Amino acid sequence: MKVLLLFVLMVAGFYYGPIFYNERGVPTHETATERNVVLENEEPNQIYPLPVSGFEHYIGQDIQTYSARHGEPTAIYSEENGDAASWVYSELHKFIQLEVKDSIIDSLFILGSDIQTGAIQIGMNRDNVYDETQLSRHFQFDWEGEPVSLTLTREEWAQFPLVEFDNNSFAMLYFHPEKHEIYAIRYLSQEALIAMNYYNVKGVEMNPGMPIHKNTAQLMEHYVNAWRTENNVAPLTSSESLRDYGKQVLLTQGTNELTFNGLPSEVTEAAEKAGKTLAYNVNAGSVDAPMRFGLMQLLAEKRQLFLNAQLTDFSIVSANDNLLMVFESEGADAIDY
Repeated sequence: MKVLLLFVLMVAGFYYGPIFYNERGVPTHETATERNVVLENEEPNQIYPLPVSGFEHYIGQDIQTYSARHGEPTAIYSEENGDAASWVYSELHKFIQLEVKDSIIDSLFILGSDIQTGAIQIGMNRDNVYDETQLSRHFQFDWEGEPVSLTLTREEWAQFPLVEFDNNSFAMLYFHPEKHEIYAIRYLSQEALIAMNYYNVKGVEMNPGMPIHKNTAQLMEHYVNAWRTENNVAPLTSSESLRDYGKQVLLTQGTNELTFNGLPSEVTEAAEKAGKTLAYNVNAGSVDAPMRFGLMQLLAEKRQLFLNAQLTDFSIVSANDNLLMVFESEGADAIDY
C-alpha cells in the first residue's frame, strides 16, 4: 500500500510540477516594478550614456541645420545680450522651443506627444524608460577643462531625472506628478545644464546674476496653450486688455511688496468681481522659463488652472522676473482696476 501511494505521489509530481514551476517563472508587471524599485533605491555601479538616436542630435548643431529640415519658426524671441534667442515652433501637439546661442543650439524643450523624439519619448512611464536605460543620480563630466559633478536629490530624481547621451548632451525628463508619465523633455548641452541653475553643480562657479529669459511671460503663454491642446482643451486667446489690467495691478501694488507677500485678498476679490482669475508666481530660484513651467506643474492648483476649460482669454505679465497671470472667462464684464 505504501509503495502504491509513493508511486501515485511521484506521478503527480512529474505531471503537475512543470505547471507550477512555469507559473512562478512567468514575469509579471509586478515583478518588473519590484525590479525597478530596487534600481531606484540602489545606485547602479555604472550607467553608460545612451547612443544618439533622436533630437539630442541637434545639441551643438547650427540652427540653420534645424531650420533647413523643419522650416521657419512660429516666433523668435531675442534675449538681452543679443547673441541668444529662443526659436519657437508651435503646432498642434508639436511644440518645440530651441535655445540658440551664437547660432548654435544649446537646448530643445519639447512639449507635444506627436513628436518622435528618439529612444526616450513623451508618454513613457518609468518602466518604459528602464527598458532603454537606468536613471542615475550621479553625473560627472569635463567642462572647459575642469571636472564637474552633480548629484540629484531624491526629489529631483523623481520629478526631473536626467539621461546622458554619448554626444555630451543630456535629456531632462519632466514626469507628471499624478500620471507618473513623461509630459515634456528638455535636451541640454553641458553648458545649458549648468546655466539653467536648477541642479546643484559642483566644480564650476555659478553666476548669481546669470541672464534669464527676458521673454519668460511670452514663452509661458506658449507653454500654457501647448499644454492645453495636448490635453484636448481649447487654447486661450492672448488679450491686450488683460495685459494692461495685469500691468496696472503690478503698478498699483508695487512689485517688491508682491514678491514677498503675494496677491492681497482685495486684489483677487476685485478681479473675481470682474470675472478674472489671477495667479502670481515668484521666481525665487532664478531658474529659466522651461524649468519654471515644470516647477509650476508640480502644484495641483496651477495644473487645474492651466486646464480650466471655462477660461477663454489670458495674459501673462512680468516684473522683476515675477509673473502675474490674468485669466478671463467668456462673457465676463471687464472693469477698471
